[in-house]
Amino acid sequence: MMCRWIVKWRILFISLIYFLFIGCATTPIYPTITNHVVSRDFNKYRQIAILPFADAPSAPQSGQIIQGLAIQIFAQSRFNVMERGRLSNVVSEQQLSLSGLMDETQAIRIGKLLGVKAIVVGEVGQYSVSQRHTDTTYFPLILYGKTTNIPIQGKQWEESFVSISLRIIDIETSQLVYSGSGQYDRGLQNPPQQLAEFILRDIIARWIRDPDQPQLTKEAKDNTERQDTEPNDSSVIKKTIAWPGRMFKATKKLFQPTKNEETQKEYIKEAVTWTEKSNESVRSKNWSEVIRTSSAAIIIDPTYPVAYVNRSWAYLEKGFLNEAFADCQKALELDGVNTAAHNNMGLFYLRTGQPDKAKSDFETACNGGLEVGCNNFKIITGYRPSEKFEFFLNKAKEAFNKQDWDGVIKYTSEIVTSESQKEIVLAVRAGAYAYKGLLKEALDDCDEAIKINPDSALPYNNKAFVLELMGKHKEALLNYEFACNLKMPLGCDNVKRLTSSMKKQ
Repeated sequence: MMCRWIVKWRILFISLIYFLFIGCATTPIYPTITNHVVSRDFNKYRQIAILPFADAPSAPQSGQIIQGLAIQIFAQSRFNVMERGRLSNVVSEQQLSLSGLMDETQAIRIGKLLGVKAIVVGEVGQYSVSQRHTDTTYFPLILYGKTTNIPIQGKQWEESFVSISLRIIDIETSQLVYSGSGQYDRGLQNPPQQLAEFILRDIIARWIRDPDQPQLTKEAKDNTERQDTEPNDSSVIKKTIAWPGRMFKATKKLFQPTKNEETQKEYIKEAVTWTEKSNESVRSKNWSEVIRTSSAAIIIDPTYPVAYVNRSWAYLEKGFLNEAFADCQKALELDGVNTAAHNNMGLFYLRTGQPDKAKSDFETACNGGLEVGCNNFKIITGYRPSEKFEFFLNKAKEAFNKQDWDGVIKYTSEIVTSESQKEIVLAVRAGAYAYKGLLKEALDDCDEAIKINPDSALPYNNKAFVLELMGKHKEALLNYEFACNLKMPLGCDNVKRLTSSMKKQ
């Protein structure tokens, strides 16, 4: 019994060693990428058309598969990609051939017809699947003094081989903007379409990423899994997505179309999780990590505005102003009343020397209840939006007392459109106009003020003053009496003064 027990454990031990060395032989594999960058003027090349790639040998339709993946990846990277339907219609109307075998001259012609700034063309060098297997192996085992060979059945699997190259061409100049190519140095068990997506993302990331972005840490690399060539029944393939200089994992469902409401809820939930991570990084001011985690949220759910807001702030802090502006625009496109997006847009304008535009966005953020928006508005103006009327009215009164008539006109003009006490503002400005000799402008302001509030005394008094300067004493006296009847002491004093003056004449 003891011998049998020992034999069983020896078999289990050998089997365990086998599976440890054979079944778990997986290491991260990355594609080999070569690229050449001529221009990174993304604002110029936001509008692009992606033509079908040339098919790989013995792989018909592979070019269209790669075209579809490229459209998806560029669109997720905030490029305005021409729809396939529009592309096909234009080609049909012009009786052109839409295939990967077209020359670049014809491709540029199609781009001009579509009205885009650049075209993406390319070739699929390899797109194939090969059957692989391991032979049956035998492990020697000594039983009862005899050597017995235990057969270990071989396994079968498929290996994919993919290589891709692409070029981005400026439509106006016909010059190369960017070129890149990529391939895996050996076959992998992943489906060819998945490998093609990995390669494309890495090629495109080399163009759009920030070259100053920190590289992957060893821990991040270890967490990025791709299946090796050896078979592994227990392994789970995980997507690795390239985004400005960083790699991160996402679930398999990431780029599948939304099938139902439950799927959409899962997308949102996962995007929120990544955004919460970016919020933690915002609090610690780790701006590179904010960009990475926010980008993950955006790729999972491109309609989630909070992720764009967080990333725009990080881009501002890192000095990438164009990227920050694009993210603010996208956030406001998705949520026009997002106060944080307006605040970040204000910061962008402030840093690019556009204080008037910055003030407008800060005011919108403040009026939406964002305290930091109010503070930023006050930094520029000296007052909060809610304090605007009192601030400028006091400034106007100070200028009036100093007989600074230009100052009075300037300050009252800032608040003349306010709903509160508009008639007072107009009357004060009318007084300044009168002292400057602009009697018509003064009279217009007084009439407008009286129309707004016929029970306000100041517009009547100041209108009377204008009329008196114009030599219309009777009309002036009547308006002074209106002001006096509305309990304005100055109006009553002016009635006495003008009445006495008229009697002397």
